[in-house]
Amino acid sequence: MNDKRNRLELYYHTVNAVKKELESGPNITYTKVQLSIGTSYNKMTEYIEELVKYGLILTNPL
Repeated sequence: MNDKRNRLELYYHTVNAVKKELESGPNITYTKVQLSIGTSYNKMTEYIEELVKYGLILTNPL
């Protein structure tokens, strides 16, 4: 069985982690998102940048 997650799964986990953080309050901490998706900080920021580029995450919704 392959334990590695593909990029789509990582995007899914990242979006869900951000959503969960938003439900607990307006401020999101990268550390909590990172721990939730179980990846390094550099990879997490890469995924978030890509999701912002694709329009799946807004950095400043107002």
